[in-house]
Amino acid sequence: MMYVAVACAVVAVVLLGRAMFVVVRVVGISMEPTYHHGDRVLVLRVPRLALRRPGAVVVFAPAPGAAPGWLIKRVVARPGDRTPDGVPARVPGGRVPRRHLVVYGDNGGHDSRDFGYLPLSRVRGVVLADLSTTPAPRDARPGPPAPPLSVRSRPRDAGE
Repeated sequence: MMYVAVACAVVAVVLLGRAMFVVVRVVGISMEPTYHHGDRVLVLRVPRLALRRPGAVVVFAPAPGAAPGWLIKRVVARPGDRTPDGVPARVPGGRVPRRHLVVYGDNGGHDSRDFGYLPLSRVRGVVLADLSTTPAPRDARPGPPAPPLSVRSRPRDAGE
């Protein structure tokens, strides 16, 4: 009887794990020095966690009509926070609206300074861990946002 309970628990963890976690490959340099091109990161598919973790790194779907592939950026402002300078504020009072985030790349890139507020509905998950074998030096994690570059980070391989 105990073996059946253990087997059921193992099957549940495996099935839940597939639904809750995904490993994503970082493409591009917009999150350097935190994540480098080719790094693999573990993503928890619970978008609302981004609302509770200041500085969380999220993966999200691009806007409709944009190039395919998930993007990876750091949350710099959450709902109700003051809109940072450089972000086109589309609401009176300069506050981040409900169910929206402001995201920046650690090394610039295509981020909220270009497209404005990120709807929470486009967030696919929160990065939990860097699975790469050669992490950046400890003093390089995390860095402040740098001026924007024209590089786009897409953490999924084409065809995945």
